[in-house]
Amino acid sequence: MGAPVAFAFSLLAVAFIGADCGRLGLSGITEIWKIKRGTVGIPPKEQAARMARYVVHNSDWCSVSHVSRQNQTYGYPQARVFSMVDGPTYNSTGVPYIYVTLMDEGTQDLLKTGRCSMTMSLAQGDYCKNQSYDPEDPRCPQVILTGNCLKVPDQTEEWNFARNSLFCRHPIMARWPPGHQWIVMKLQVKNILLVDDIGGNKYPTVEEYFKAPPELKSDVEERADYSVVDIEVNAV
Repeated sequence: MGAPVAFAFSLLAVAFIGADCGRLGLSGITEIWKIKRGTVGIPPKEQAARMARYVVHNSDWCSVSHVSRQNQTYGYPQARVFSMVDGPTYNSTGVPYIYVTLMDEGTQDLLKTGRCSMTMSLAQGDYCKNQSYDPEDPRCPQVILTGNCLKVPDQTEEWNFARNSLFCRHPIMARWPPGHQWIVMKLQVKNILLVDDIGGNKYPTVEEYFKAPPELKSDVEERADYSVVDIEVNAV
């Protein structure tokens, strides 16, 4: 898939304040992307990287596929639905985060191998329904991100950012049983496959994907005080 390329972006680490997701922010400091203010519709289909970012940010869940390492299904592909975010509602990183329990066999597999794909589709929202597009219709945009699923180290600034973002968009997570050994995982994106129109798949590069300005759901609200942490995303 090419030589490794390193990207860095800045996350604003802020305290979680109730469900006020708008107060969780990201700084548009680097050239990878800049926050775009204002409500923006779906991107033009000729802009594949922006479309991929749009689908990822506007997805509340994804299907995570990997090769099973469990005795009953060893070597067979498995898929599981997980709630996900790439940041709070008002900000997008392009990096998918999931909140999973160590008691789950799928989580155990991901920690062993890391290799997986995450599939997200606008079929989970209103866009395709309003257009009368079947979920399999290529005009109903879907993205497959392939790479390595990594555990985010506990109590780090990235962990706080990701966990708070997950709790903002999925508030029930804060009430899940604490004894179930929850961890935050993220996808280290190495390949992007986009289907959003008739005529074949599109393959924006990882660099194009992270440079694409995210299309946000609403205006960026007033932000809380924050500190900046640089997180390097190594992509191949």
